[in-house]
Amino acid sequence: IVSGFTNSGVRVSGVAVSGVIVSGVTRALCGEGWRLFGVKCYYFSTDKLNWIMSRAYCAETGGHLVIITSRDEQDFLSSHAHETHWIGLNDLETEGKWMWVNNQTLTETGNILVSRLFYKLFWYKRTDEQHEPDNWRQEDESGENCAALGNESLGTDVWFDASCLKKKKYILVALPAVM
Repeated sequence: IVSGFTNSGVRVSGVAVSGVIVSGVTRALCGEGWRLFGVKCYYFSTDKLNWIMSRAYCAETGGHLVIITSRDEQDFLSSHAHETHWIGLNDLETEGKWMWVNNQTLTETGNILVSRLFYKLFWYKRTDEQHEPDNWRQEDESGENCAALGNESLGTDVWFDASCLKKKKYILVALPAVM
């Protein structure tokens, strides 16, 4: 059983099923159109923005672009993202040094075992030995410095680096409205 109060002071409760609360309670805790997973609310946008604008919009709304900290979270996100979405990872400051929007490096995320496996598990691996991130410069001479969950043709269960100028949907994460 999960219970708490919304920001409006209304008491809500429900039964947790595999870490997800039934939809009426999810709406009360997270808001219409959001999904609850674990202790966080996720919003899969329907509009498309470039990475910089996505990050700014998420911050304006009191959240941030998603920071993926576990395989379970990755699986949850890819099961709900039916096309490519921006995530909160970039190497804008230093090429090859991937940073989350909370200023943690990719290797500082989650527990040490998971962080060492992130490069191996989540970045897309091509058969031609040119794996992601590849900083491809054909479309944008500044390279590919922002990360997305999935791409247009290869599914949503792996990460790709992309030009930060491209417009994509984005995943916003925030804490539930529970006091």
